[in-house]
Amino acid sequence: MILQALVDYYDRRCASRELARRLAGYGWIRRPVDYVLVLSSDGRCSGIEFIGTLEKGVRRGQPRIVPAIGKQALKHTNSGTDANLMWDGARFVLGGADGEVTRQQSFVAALDQWLHGCDDIAICAMKSFVHSLQTEPRAVQRLLDRYDIADDFSVRDPVLVFRMEGDVELVHEREAVRATYEKALNTFDQEGPSGPCLITGEVAVPMALNETVIKGIRKAQTAGANLVSFNADSFVSYAAVRLGASKAPIGRRASFAYTTALNEMLDFESSNKVQIGDATTVIWTDRDDSIESEVIALFGDDPDSHIDAVRDRLAGAQAGRLGASDRSLRFFVLGLAPNAARLAVRFWFHETFERLGPRILQHFDDLRIVRQSARDSVTPPMCWLLCSIAPQGKDENVPPRLAGEWLRSILDGTPYPPALLNAAVNR
Repeated sequence: MILQALVDYYDRRCASRELARRLAGYGWIRRPVDYVLVLSSDGRCSGIEFIGTLEKGVRRGQPRIVPAIGKQALKHTNSGTDANLMWDGARFVLGGADGEVTRQQSFVAALDQWLHGCDDIAICAMKSFVHSLQTEPRAVQRLLDRYDIADDFSVRDPVLVFRMEGDVELVHEREAVRATYEKALNTFDQEGPSGPCLITGEVAVPMALNETVIKGIRKAQTAGANLVSFNADSFVSYAAVRLGASKAPIGRRASFAYTTALNEMLDFESSNKVQIGDATTVIWTDRDDSIESEVIALFGDDPDSHIDAVRDRLAGAQAGRLGASDRSLRFFVLGLAPNAARLAVRFWFHETFERLGPRILQHFDDLRIVRQSARDSVTPPMCWLLCSIAPQGKDENVPPRLAGEWLRSILDGTPYPPALLNAAVNR
């Protein structure tokens, strides 16, 4: 049910009329890009443009749609041989340090493998550019010094893409290049194993051999973690091995859809994500609606600013003033916590707005207090209450699982967990 709901969310976002809300299509991914390398037809670099933003002295990349040829799009392994296609970190594109030649060779190998037969001048220019850096090791430093970006490249590994002189679109956006890549992607799918998909119910589709890593979970591995994974033969069905079936038969497109949707909602700037104790929680609805953001904000730092909007919307839905569809609007709540290289599902909940709304409002009504001053919140945020029962008032000291159990009781409309009283008394 969780994965199916995420796939439905992905399909809805892809079909959105608003271009800004559309997610990357199959075989593509939205990644922050820092610099554009401008190349001439003979492979010389004629410019390096920073396209990100500078916020409080910190450089952040600009989200762009780039090819995703595997889980290395989020650099899960970073083995030195897992280059991306037509974009990557500076270590793969520029090299320059000991052992970086392997990464550059991997970058060129990806071009040869996925764009074989593509005679577009941009691909030839990219290969010539990388080869010129390999033959002249000091060329990289001269290039960075020329555009005064050496300091930035010395402290991080910025993501680079390419553009040809005189072009508006990037190299991977050129029509011929894009067509060649998507043809290769289709061939790759046909050559791999096929079988039934547990998410979509399709009988024979290309199978996902591994899952794209999930990022954005607090205290999880920075390289990303998996929601569906196996690390020992004891977890694998003997019958599945004997029949040559996958451990968890999921189609590639379905796997791409749910991981893309989840990563989008876990993004740094996502409005669907809230942190509740040790559970990184994402909340979404089964269709676009303004009430989604209002309900999510109730679990933020200032619930008082949004309670009235939710209350008015619920009253209108129950009275029929806003149409029957408002009553059937379904909310999905998924709480995830780190568990080594995997993700643990702390809680999973889905319910209609008509049933969920009164439960949430009842929780906040029960919490309303008399303020000592106008600066005090009428309704204490959930994060404040959790910190108040944690040693030293730190959220990392909140008892494990307590936040998830408390949120579940709010959503279910059931009594608060006994552990909450125990923690308050102990405090």
